[in-house]
Amino acid sequence: MKNHPRNSGLRLLGRCLPLFLLAVLIVESFFLFRELPKAEPVFPCPGVITADPSCNMRRDPNTSREVLRELRRDVKVTVLSQVEGEAVGENNIWYEIQYGNIYGYVSQIFVRLEAETPTLPLPPAMNIPGEAEFRASLEAEGFPADYQAKLMALHSQHPAWSFKALHTNYAFENAVRGEYRPGVNMVTSTAPPEYKSMAETDFNYASNSWVEYEPGWVGASEALIAYQMDPRNFLDETQIFQFENQQYNAAMDYRHGLAAILAESFMNPTVPVSYVDTSASQQTLGLSYVDLLVQAGESSGVSPYHLASRILQEVSPKGSDSVSGTYQDMIGYYNFYNIGAYGGSDPVYAGLMTARDGISGYSAAKNESFLFPWTDPARAISGGAVFIGQDYINVDQQTLYLQKFNLLSRFTRPFTHQYMGNVLAPEYEAIDVYKAYVRMGALDEAKEFLIPVFASMPAQTPSPTGGGNPNNWLRDLWINGKPIQDFTPEKFEYRVDISSATRGIYVQALPWNQESSVYGTGVYILKPGVNEILLQVTAPAGAVRQYRLCVVQGSETAGVDPKALPQLKSSQYKLNALGYLYGADPAQGLNQAELIRNSYPVPEGYQIDVVDASGVSASGPVGTGAAVRLMANGRVLNEFPIVILGDGNGDGNIDVLDINMLFSRISQLKSQGGTAADLALDVNQDGSADVMDLNLIFQQINGGAKISQTLAAKTVTQR
Repeated sequence: MKNHPRNSGLRLLGRCLPLFLLAVLIVESFFLFRELPKAEPVFPCPGVITADPSCNMRRDPNTSREVLRELRRDVKVTVLSQVEGEAVGENNIWYEIQYGNIYGYVSQIFVRLEAETPTLPLPPAMNIPGEAEFRASLEAEGFPADYQAKLMALHSQHPAWSFKALHTNYAFENAVRGEYRPGVNMVTSTAPPEYKSMAETDFNYASNSWVEYEPGWVGASEALIAYQMDPRNFLDETQIFQFENQQYNAAMDYRHGLAAILAESFMNPTVPVSYVDTSASQQTLGLSYVDLLVQAGESSGVSPYHLASRILQEVSPKGSDSVSGTYQDMIGYYNFYNIGAYGGSDPVYAGLMTARDGISGYSAAKNESFLFPWTDPARAISGGAVFIGQDYINVDQQTLYLQKFNLLSRFTRPFTHQYMGNVLAPEYEAIDVYKAYVRMGALDEAKEFLIPVFASMPAQTPSPTGGGNPNNWLRDLWINGKPIQDFTPEKFEYRVDISSATRGIYVQALPWNQESSVYGTGVYILKPGVNEILLQVTAPAGAVRQYRLCVVQGSETAGVDPKALPQLKSSQYKLNALGYLYGADPAQGLNQAELIRNSYPVPEGYQIDVVDASGVSASGPVGTGAAVRLMANGRVLNEFPIVILGDGNGDGNIDVLDINMLFSRISQLKSQGGTAADLALDVNQDGSADVMDLNLIFQQINGGAKISQTLAAKTVTQR
């Protein structure tokens, strides 16, 4: 997931020895430095092309790889690292270089390294903690051990950096669920299949295509969202910058750094800004883009580095129609941060309407505070910066990460009010910030990083893998050659009533994607009462979707519409869509067989019985797997299995035996088959028996909150 493919598959050589070796002695908390004789330069360092007349800059250190551009003699470049590659002559050393905004490789024989300006020592007054003191500070912040190991490594590289834990109080899986909603987190439509969501709202199974929430943008998969939300995946020298505090620091001189960030972009850092006004006339401001960004930072409380990086991320280093001032009929309007540029077929136009009219729903006074209308670059950059500051940076969303994943803001609802739609944006923007600090020689300066810590986390959150077609939806479902009449791909549970004269059934299923496999079809010999059948559709990408059949054998209503049978209704007990009965709460004595029988009045000629899991008429308390039967003349017409939430083993009690049963299923990753026991272990009725349900059973056993036996208004079985 780390987006730095230039080093992929290469073996980096050892770092060059620094020009000035720092001999560090700790004397009363001060660092003393002495200069040693010149050695090889430390990377990154300046370099000059020596080829005559030119050489090729390539994507990888191999002469057969793509040429990124031609570099002529005496061109100045930045050398980032030294790697082994294809031998040119007898020399197999290549330099990874940067030229403007282009990164690539050039053979060592065509580059001369120049003397590097040594990094200045830290100011004597700065107290840099030693290893033991720094580890103690991480403990005091409450960083878990797996965070600490990576932060210790960063401290050894950059001792002036500091790290603060932001405790979210969310379980990690709950935070991911909060973000996994239609249109909230997106990836490009060209992203790998495993990056894209297969939820019903995000994927059209009939056309094998994803829903575009904006042109070229589709919903991100839950696995990708989880990977991007796990801070442990990004605690390295580059990606740490998605956690950098983006608030304005009055003690910093931003101008030199801004010039480096804007170099080779459309925002020339040295000349006055020219623009087109609303009358289509060419105008010139008396300020450069560096001046505009410094002013915007001062007025908004936002780091000018962040503003510059955000602009280049939003409109690209080459610029876009959002900042041209000449787009369609929006002459003279500018939107450098693409605020409001979303939805519809033309997000650029939507953003320029915001630049012209202000933000919909805001008062005139508030829009005026954002300097609307944005009729020149100065108003657009400063006004947009104030918006970002007031609505994000200065209201607990002061890092790239928190602007994408709003976990901590005291002013907005969690998982809403998020600046970016692209789930990968913090990762991409962090790379830009890192490169800017490298260019300006400011990587080792003091910086503060605010890193979220969750209440509970999995051991690891891997990057999603897979590939192939992910479509795992059923198209048709038949029993004994006849289609199930109410079948739709979006419905995952079905009840089918079969006469006792029918001893067996033949189940057939057809997926929308012909490359998908279906498990669970074939011939089934039925037993009297309820027969559960689980169908699993597995896509080539490996994703599995489940459909459940509840086949009830014993309905003696051949030729009669099953809907003509008496409907069981009770104020206490409720049936779900599959005919499972809920509400038999042992804590209130509501699982007594006689009480359940008497709760269902039926017309003359019909009887109600309650049987245990073996089918014998029951008395006293019953548990999960028992059933209510509708009968006539001694024959079973219908059967409704009882579900007691938390009672997985069917003994009518909620105790450690049920905890052991659920823990075994979780640890062994056993499939949820749709039986009464499976439903009973899904205590919170979210469609999955997991650690959240285990916690609810623990709470009841230990005298905490009691498990509600009320049937959920809508049991979620698939997202």
